[in-house]
Amino acid sequence: MDINNIKKNLISEIAKLIEIIKNEYPNLVDIPDDYSLEECVHIEETGTISIFVIDKKFYFPLGAFRILEMLKKIPGFGMNKNHKSYTDDNMIINDNTYMTYLKHAFLKGLTPEEYFKESLLHETLHFCGSGGGSAVREGINELKTRQLAKKYGLLTSSCGYPKETKIAFELEKLFGEDIINRIAFSKSFIEIKEILDTVSPEATLFFFKLHELMEEEFYNKYMKYKFPGLTGPLKKTQRYNSIDYAKVYALIDEYKKSYITTVAKTI
Repeated sequence: MDINNIKKNLISEIAKLIEIIKNEYPNLVDIPDDYSLEECVHIEETGTISIFVIDKKFYFPLGAFRILEMLKKIPGFGMNKNHKSYTDDNMIINDNTYMTYLKHAFLKGLTPEEYFKESLLHETLHFCGSGGGSAVREGINELKTRQLAKKYGLLTSSCGYPKETKIAFELEKLFGEDIINRIAFSKSFIEIKEILDTVSPEATLFFFKLHELMEEEFYNKYMKYKFPGLTGPLKKTQRYNSIDYAKVYALIDEYKKSYITTVAKTI
């Protein structure tokens, strides 16, 4: 395991992704002019196997090396080196779960570097200013991840935040791509309010109610738990599967009916 070589390869890939993201969202990206990826990329013990970005720094977990080393000992590991967890038709919206990704990692026989790179686009979007940390914002970020991956032929798993991505997709159908892009790169709730106020006061109220409902379900069923150790991935999968956004979809349906009714009355 050559940590330094993996870090070098990750830095090279991140630099390429940053340029693509800057080209796609030229007026929205927020990164300092003098950043150094050498100083921003860390491979270390994080207490998790998840890759994440905090304060413009990437953290890649050493725990992933141990999990993948364990999987390598199971017969059949790497039996399908070309395995993908999606097709061209369902790359954006699919029924993948975290269990889908665990199976993918096993069948493809992921190396730690490959594991990191399949989440790299999602995290580089965060690095470039796309928000996260809450259910709806992670869903929007993952939606942007999959859209960019499909448009530019980039690597991704199409498995991250599957339930939240579906809701983000519904929001984009309601408000349009431009509004969702601006929300993705917004820096505060005040800014999100200003963006949605250009749609309507009702749109603003709807979004923040949706955010509240999603966050309650997301935190209580999933985010408040820790998933350390070798059993972490399975426990993480089980907790995530318990999330039920029925109330959120009911709110979306209610907003759609109200919106359609309002539009119909103005025609």
